[in-house]
Amino acid sequence: MAFVPLVVAVLAGIAVGWFRGGHLSELRRLQINSPLLVVAVIGSGLAIDHYDIAVAPLVAVIGIVAGVGFAFRNIHLAGMVVVGIGILANLLPVVLNGAVPVRADALIDADMIAEADVAGLSLNGSRELTDNSTILAVLGDTIPVRLTSQVMSYGDLILLVGLADVIANAMRRRKRRARSRSRQSPVIATGSPDQLWGIAPKPTPESPTQYSAMPDSAAPANVPFRTTEATPDSPSTPDLDVATQIR
Repeated sequence: MAFVPLVVAVLAGIAVGWFRGGHLSELRRLQINSPLLVVAVIGSGLAIDHYDIAVAPLVAVIGIVAGVGFAFRNIHLAGMVVVGIGILANLLPVVLNGAVPVRADALIDADMIAEADVAGLSLNGSRELTDNSTILAVLGDTIPVRLTSQVMSYGDLILLVGLADVIANAMRRRKRRARSRSRQSPVIATGSPDQLWGIAPKPTPESPTQYSAMPDSAAPANVPFRTTEATPDSPSTPDLDVATQIR
C-alpha cells in the first residue's frame, strides 16, 4: 500500500471524528497492544518494494499475518474488525497464488505502463500479472488510482476505511464516557433516615414495648392481689382478683 492513500485515510478519520465532536487528545489514550507487529508489517512492505528478494512472497505473507495478528490483539478498538477483514482479503490471493495478482489493464488505466509494454512486462517482488490460472484474481491489485499512479486491491480499500473508522471512534471516547455517566440513575433511599435495613417501623406503635430498648424488662407487669376482709369499721367488699399495671 502506498503512502498517499494511508495519509488520506488518517486525515479522513480525523475529520470525521472532529465533525462528530471528538478530540485529538483522545488518540494519546489509545491502548494499543503489540505495536511491534506494525513494525513487522511496515518492514516487510519496504523490503519487498525496494529490494529484489528471492523469497518475496514469503516475506509478504509474514507481513500480512503480522497485520492480522495486530488487528486481533487490538480487537477492543471500534473499527479494528474492518481493518482485520481488509488484511485477510489481501492475504488470501497471496497464499493461494504465491504472489499478489495484478491486473494489466489496471496498470494501464493508472498510467503506470503503456499498452504496448504489456507483452514483455514482468513484475518484481511479490507481484505477478493475472492470467487464466490465477485464483481469486478479483482480490488482487485490480483498482487503478490515476491520481497517485498506482493500483490497489479491495482489501486495501477495506483496510483504509477501517483505519479511518478506528481514528474517528477513538476521538469520541471522551464524549461516550460522559454519556455513560449521565445515564446512571441516582440511588433513592426509601426507608426512614435511621433505617439501615429491613422494613421501617410504623409511625403508630402496636404495643407499649414496640420502641422499647429492653422489652422484657420494661414490659408492663401484671401483679395479682386480694383485697382485705371487711371489718366493722369498713364496708364489706367481695373478694376478687384485680390486675394492676405497674410500669
